[in-house]
Amino acid sequence: MSSDKTAVEEDKEMGNSVLLAFLSYAVLATAVPASEGHAASPTITIDSPTEGEMVSRVVSIKFTVANLRLEPMSVPVKTDGVVEGHIHVKVDNSPWIWVHDTAEPITIAGMPPGQHTVKLELAGRDHKGLDAKTVTFTVGETTPVAAKP
Repeated sequence: MSSDKTAVEEDKEMGNSVLLAFLSYAVLATAVPASEGHAASPTITIDSPTEGEMVSRVVSIKFTVANLRLEPMSVPVKTDGVVEGHIHVKVDNSPWIWVHDTAEPITIAGMPPGQHTVKLELAGRDHKGLDAKTVTFTVGETTPVAAKP
């Protein structure tokens, strides 16, 4: 009979241990902020031109990328844990995009006069969008250079 009592006591102790482990996990899970231990999401900001700005026919779009390293697709993936990707550039809701993979400004030449919208979408190596921003600006009329007499 004493062996039955020992088995019951062992089951009780085991149940208490499992309960204690569960409660400890629950306390830790609620005490640690959700963002702690997770990398911040990649973001892109368009620095210039500003919304509604008048620009020349050669537009230089300056941007800032945070929490992502811009890399050409031809470069092997690095194993340092930093998110890598590129920028999808779309002009005026065109059906096509081009890929920009450096921190240098994006230059678009020969834009016709009028209002234009450019979308910059930050994308991972899998081409899935991570963040996107758009800017709408106006390309001014070009003034012809007067002929010399």
